[in-house]
Amino acid sequence: TVLMKWQANAHLYRNVTNGDMAGAAGTAVAAVYSLIACVNHSCRPNCDVAGTWSAQKPGSGDANDGAATLTCVSAVAAGEECVYNYGPRELLTWNLEKRRRYLSEKNGFVCRCERCREEESNKDATTCTVSLSLASIEDK
Repeated sequence: TVLMKWQANAHLYRNVTNGDMAGAAGTAVAAVYSLIACVNHSCRPNCDVAGTWSAQKPGSGDANDGAATLTCVSAVAAGEECVYNYGPRELLTWNLEKRRRYLSEKNGFVCRCERCREEESNKDATTCTVSLSLASIEDK
């Protein structure tokens, strides 16, 4: 269970060297941030997480090396929950089934965020409408 918690909460940064994200292919670091781990996922995020790296080699003694920042990317009303996307950026362009499959496999949960619930509701409404239309045709 410890490994699953690590995998679900770790932020993986690929190609990190010399303070930027453009290092040699295959270079990667991962980190778990205790406060950011408390922020929920959404397929309609209002925040983003970004790692910052010092000019020193990752893992060095620099206090700024490996820090993470949660930044609002849209207006957040008082009392509204801050949420971010746990998956790759392209996850936000995927359909409901693909997003849920990815999050289930990689993070161990079925997404029930506002966007997924809306899409699920619209899908159910469409299915219901088609079924009713077919029933009406069969009655005639």
